[in-house]
Amino acid sequence: MTLVQARPRPAATLYKRKISLTERSYLMAALMAPPMAIQVFVEGAGRLDPDQLAKAVAIASAACPGARVVRRGAYWVDSGQAPPVTVVDGSLIDRRTYDSELLRRPFDPAKGPNCEVLLLTGEPSTVVFRAFHAVMDAKGVMAWMAEVFRALRAETPVGAAATDTEETFVARFARSVERPDTEARWPSPFDALPAARTDDAPGPGWIWRRRSIPGSHAGLVAKIAVAMTGASGADGRFMVPVNLRRHDPAVLSTANLTLPVLLDVPLGASWRATQGKLVQAMMDGQELNSDGPREGNVRLSSFAGLAPALAAARSAGDRRETYQASAIVSELGRADLPGFSGGGFTARTVYSLPMYVPYAPAFLSAYQLPGHVEIAMSCRSGPGMNDRADAMLNRIEAVLTTPEPRR
Repeated sequence: MTLVQARPRPAATLYKRKISLTERSYLMAALMAPPMAIQVFVEGAGRLDPDQLAKAVAIASAACPGARVVRRGAYWVDSGQAPPVTVVDGSLIDRRTYDSELLRRPFDPAKGPNCEVLLLTGEPSTVVFRAFHAVMDAKGVMAWMAEVFRALRAETPVGAAATDTEETFVARFARSVERPDTEARWPSPFDALPAARTDDAPGPGWIWRRRSIPGSHAGLVAKIAVAMTGASGADGRFMVPVNLRRHDPAVLSTANLTLPVLLDVPLGASWRATQGKLVQAMMDGQELNSDGPREGNVRLSSFAGLAPALAAARSAGDRRETYQASAIVSELGRADLPGFSGGGFTARTVYSLPMYVPYAPAFLSAYQLPGHVEIAMSCRSGPGMNDRADAMLNRIEAVLTTPEPRR
């Protein structure tokens, strides 16, 4: 591996934001299920020069100082140090299992860096953007990525330096709506799937899988949820992250501006009915009212309050009992391939390896791209889980690619 640092070192700024409750929960969860990282792969054609990429990362991170933060007490503070760019032998990362220590490396919130870029050698030409989820959400990472490629194209930065957090949005936009219970009573949808082999080697806690599926698919989250519910043979609940920036698009921030909608899916429900429920939940602003424990209209924000809930979730998962959700399903929208190209590199596809979290047996992320969708999944490792993970993606692909009956 070759580490490329941009020079000169960017000057520190006054960027500083309070660590929100969501970010505190990720700090705690990272102790139980590291690395709690968002990892976005951009694959394409053409070779990026490592030094030019490092300079672009420095420019982009000055415009998006959330990429340079370190923890100082109750705040994220700009360190002034650009995330490193590391040149890595691409053969070290298996593009089927992604079982690589490079992708499991944890971050150090206080020392930093909390973001980094991996430039993989070999084919396909690939850039990997890694960010500690306690400092960025997926849309924040995409904003930072876009700035890196904008710098490679010698374009003026847009910037994303707002200090808003999800707490800001809750205070501004939350409405009084009924919130679903959050009792951990949902079984793993993998338990009903057959496994030809039960002698999988013990893993580090979770496995990754990725599937490219042809076509353009409306209602992608709903279709995935229906497929997983059908595979399990039981009702399901799906945690669907929602981008809070939709409530005020003028806020340009890389922070964790994401909260979940809880989508209940009865066995046998159609994807259209499920999509309707999801749309209605978003119209009601349910995500602004499902953001964790409250006392009245004030959220509880201490580690003391978070630790027992996370520990209980992990304990239940370790015993293979029930979870707070059947799965987390995150649709990250349409990837802007021209926007993720520059410096002699042309993007062909984008996908994100989701984290493993203790309160759900699986986490799926999806991008819509011209002519295909990219779906990646993390799930708990264990006997038969390699087969079951592949079988679940087979079920999802079948639902997405089976023509609908004529209406």
